[in-house]
Amino acid sequence: MKNTAVLDKNTTQFKFLFQNFLEDKRIYVFNQNYWKKTVKPFLQKNIKPAAAENNIAEDPHNIYNTAFADGQKMYDGNPIFSTFVSQNKTLRIVQEEPESEHPAITAWTEKSDFDNRKELVIVLELSDLTKKIAARLIEHWAKDATDEKSMAAFIDSVFSQNTDK
Repeated sequence: MKNTAVLDKNTTQFKFLFQNFLEDKRIYVFNQNYWKKTVKPFLQKNIKPAAAENNIAEDPHNIYNTAFADGQKMYDGNPIFSTFVSQNKTLRIVQEEPESEHPAITAWTEKSDFDNRKELVIVLELSDLTKKIAARLIEHWAKDATDEKSMAAFIDSVFSQNTDK
């Protein structure tokens, strides 16, 4: 089930981050590094060293192919970042260029393309407000005990606290 939210329309103070990232490759790379630095502490906190797959806690990296067959890198934001979270979970962040009057964020869980792992998908227009919501979602998903059902309830809870549905 996809949970979609637009931030409270009464919120007038916000700033979109990494604007024009789809047009400027330098900004795109800074943006990817932002997500890597955001996700890394949650992985380090929650991944057991013996279970760390491909050293993901220390070096989270994109697991989806982000290059064309000729090796040329894709700069489309889908995904801007993805990684293994545990032996049975993945994370995919799709970032869109801001087009809304107020930042939007959508999140859901689904079966990933990797060995039927469960995946948290976050689609957003990155702003100073949506980054906080995304971080809360990622932190909760990184916990071993979090399953799809509890994640769906957590997404509902976070969105109802921070947004107009």
